[in-house]
Amino acid sequence: VEVAHGLGSYQGWVFGRALCKRGGPNPIQAYAGEIVGLMLRELIAMGCIDRLVVDLTHGINYMTVSFKEAAEASISAYVASRGPGSSIELILTNSEPFQKKAELNVYVVDQRRIASENVAEKLSLTLDLESRTTNLGKLVPTCLAGDSRDLGKRVNEIYKRFSINEDFAKKGLAAARALIYSMPLAFLYLARDFKKEAREGENLDPLSKLAKALEEVRREKSKVAVIDKNRREVRHSILFVYRTILLLMYSASLQNYVARTRRALNYDVNRLEIEGASLKCLGDVTQYLGRVFRVIAENELDAIGKRCRGDGSDTIGTCDFPVSHSKWPEAECQIASMDPRNLKAHAGLEKNITEARVSNEGELYLRYRKGCWDRLRNVISRADF
Repeated sequence: VEVAHGLGSYQGWVFGRALCKRGGPNPIQAYAGEIVGLMLRELIAMGCIDRLVVDLTHGINYMTVSFKEAAEASISAYVASRGPGSSIELILTNSEPFQKKAELNVYVVDQRRIASENVAEKLSLTLDLESRTTNLGKLVPTCLAGDSRDLGKRVNEIYKRFSINEDFAKKGLAAARALIYSMPLAFLYLARDFKKEAREGENLDPLSKLAKALEEVRREKSKVAVIDKNRREVRHSILFVYRTILLLMYSASLQNYVARTRRALNYDVNRLEIEGASLKCLGDVTQYLGRVFRVIAENELDAIGKRCRGDGSDTIGTCDFPVSHSKWPEAECQIASMDPRNLKAHAGLEKNITEARVSNEGELYLRYRKGCWDRLRNVISRADF
């Protein structure tokens, strides 16, 4: 049994009425933010599960609605984070609370299977939309209540402990853009980068790291609640910001989704710069990308295959970008700025940033020109992409 922070009134005492300074969350949103942390912790601890039953029975209506929303968001993020091919059957139940009779009627109010590919696209669309109005590089998932100065240094230490790297959400945004706009080669480069960055950092995937941070702050913030015996109030000095936690959770989930796609492809992303990615591999990647732009990626790959295969000379076929036989052309990235519209129209395979080689077996491989990928990743991480 887990107890979220107090909210409401009981036997003459009022719990959780304090609000954050500068337009923070209301108490109901703070409750939902805490539920997300609890759900993530339990889901990660359970590991690979096929079915999850969530009981929505509460005595107060707002708690049922808040819990349902927070639970569904957490489960969706968790399923997506497990990578392509994952799914969980979600069963939502509700009962009649505080019954005086012996029987308890439990009702199934919803039952459906949540698939990773579907929710990954939904999370990507949400993150992309929110980035237009929110600075994802400065997300703080907690806020200080108005009377927190009375507690001084201790509250601020807990508040600042929840420090998410500035690039954390931007990594998820880059993943979201590669997925939404069906950029198969960019998707593989991100999978390589995320794998490398995880190896260099602590031994936790992004979603587990977020869940750990939420749990640490949840435990600590209960120690700095303000108990006013005269007013019979308990006010929280630190509250979770639900909307911000959702964005961080979606970002972490999409990073995991991208990184774990390489397992489904059985492709060694560490050799991407050396060998490149074959047209077949890139075609396989598209099945895990956004459905709306997928046809653009498929048509682009088909056109490249037809144009760029030839007799092995430096001008193989009618290829729009540098291509040679066996070895890479080693073309430099000469484009000063990348046009988001062109990148979307060509599935991230614009002629000015891509090069190709034809293997001895006649297979066509693609990679980004030297220096182009870092620029491209920066572009797809921008709010105005």
